[in-house]
Amino acid sequence: MSNGALVAIQPQTGELLAMVGGIDFTEEDAGQVNLSLSTRQPGSSFKPILYATALSDDIISPATVIWDTPTAYTVGMGHYYSPRNYDYTFHGPVTVRTALANSYNVPAVKLLSSVGNDRLVSKAKEFGITSLTRRPEDYGLSLSLGAGEISLLELTNAFRTFANKGLHSPPEFALFMVDDLGRYRSPPPVEQKQIISQGVAFQMADILSDNEARKPAFGSNSRLKLSRPAAAKTGTTTNFKDNWTVGFTRYLVAGVWTGNSDGTPMWGNSGAAGAAPLWHNFMEAVIADRGMRELIGAPDDPNLWAFEVPDSVVQLPDCPPAVRCRTGGEYFTTSWLSKTRGNGLLAGTVVTGKSLPTHFARSDKFEDFSYCLVDDTAGAVNGGRTSSNPETRSLLRLSSWVGLAFPPGYSTVGRPLPPMPDLPVDPDDPGINTPPPTYREDLVYFPATELEKFRLLSWSMQEGITVSLGSCSELRYYIAGPGDSWAGLARAHGLPESILRGANVHVNGSLNGERLLLPRGIPIRLHEESMLHEVQSGDSWVNIAARYEIPISLLRAANPNAVRAYNILRPGDLLHIPENLEIYQNPFE
Repeated sequence: MSNGALVAIQPQTGELLAMVGGIDFTEEDAGQVNLSLSTRQPGSSFKPILYATALSDDIISPATVIWDTPTAYTVGMGHYYSPRNYDYTFHGPVTVRTALANSYNVPAVKLLSSVGNDRLVSKAKEFGITSLTRRPEDYGLSLSLGAGEISLLELTNAFRTFANKGLHSPPEFALFMVDDLGRYRSPPPVEQKQIISQGVAFQMADILSDNEARKPAFGSNSRLKLSRPAAAKTGTTTNFKDNWTVGFTRYLVAGVWTGNSDGTPMWGNSGAAGAAPLWHNFMEAVIADRGMRELIGAPDDPNLWAFEVPDSVVQLPDCPPAVRCRTGGEYFTTSWLSKTRGNGLLAGTVVTGKSLPTHFARSDKFEDFSYCLVDDTAGAVNGGRTSSNPETRSLLRLSSWVGLAFPPGYSTVGRPLPPMPDLPVDPDDPGINTPPPTYREDLVYFPATELEKFRLLSWSMQEGITVSLGSCSELRYYIAGPGDSWAGLARAHGLPESILRGANVHVNGSLNGERLLLPRGIPIRLHEESMLHEVQSGDSWVNIAARYEIPISLLRAANPNAVRAYNILRPGDLLHIPENLEIYQNPFE
């Protein structure tokens, strides 16, 4: 580590108090480059912008549960993105507070998948982060981990919004000006805009200052802890090229970047080890200096430094099962209370209702951790235990999206597609250029949301976490036959064998005659629900799926005859383009 930059801002006025662009102005290679204005990847220090966006949209509350478990996102034909945490472990179901305070990567990626890149980039611009100039989709899900390049000044001023009760304005570089006659002139007034509510600003300050919540990742005495209440977030980029720490008190916001001017990787230096000590020492030096406290308008009394709880925030003891919550109760906004009225404060996370076990076990030694909800009018039918008496339970919901989010790009009514065109057909050619029959029983699509639910089910069953799989009437059961195998069934459903086994831990020994829980598939009726696309030179599975706004897995499921070695498409192939069948019912839309 050979260089660094620092920006300090007064929260209420936006006055730029300090800007250090580098360690040495006379440095031969980069001394005269202002690194506080240079754009670099911020790493995890960008996550608060994502979480603030989701809190503002009432997608989550600080008590919402996100599953920090292995997952995979399709990013190309045969290619997947599987995010990992900094500590290379998974932590199971965690609250939003725990996920953000400990900077877990997997929950952040899952949250962005639910919020959408368009929404995040749009909100980041409201925070004054204008350096994200590429198309939102170009950043991918790694945008949640700080893959987009921004400047230290932009991010520090964005954090100022949290310290300033949700009010945002550009930083003030000049307090006054002098004209050519020596007269003092005030700069034009800058309007402050309420880009997030006071409640959300307080929630962010409370989470980022929660030393108890971040203890698992940072310990109890990290450099993020000050002698006054302070909120802070670190960031570390790939190969340790950049270290960031940005944080604030009620009276001062500061951001620090450390690294090498030429982008050379550092030796295992994280944001907590590289940038946080500088941030800590700067903040403590200001706190300890009476003249500096007067400059930023800070009181001498330490009791007056606590973040103020606004009237729009209520502290309540509600906490989801199987997770760790804030001591003394979690803070909820009145907006969240209004949206979840009638569904409980933990809506989107906890399901309460009459339920039955989902698995049928031949042995009484099997312990139930998975349940389904019973509709009294439909009868108590589940995985074979029809004689069980439904009991009212509060259970964690298994879902592929977070909180009250509705998956971006999906519609509850579907999207109309043009009619299938008339194409010349050679009856002697049985190849791909033959239009499909009216109905093919073998074309089934397994939505990514259903596969993710099985990943979560497998994890929870093995970890002993009690969960709900939704309505009993919507589960799919299958009686295994003599020729069935774990590997064959897993391959047919697009799941790893370990996941399918983990979701059916009640089965011991032979599969024959066992009742298995399998993902629900959607049959693809091509004649009614598809159109044809003629492959052109340069086409790929990825760009064709993007053109028609359907998942790659759906395009592949509809065209098994076109799946060849190395996923090669040939000009002239006719691909059937089915309608996006991932239809959801969301009571909060």
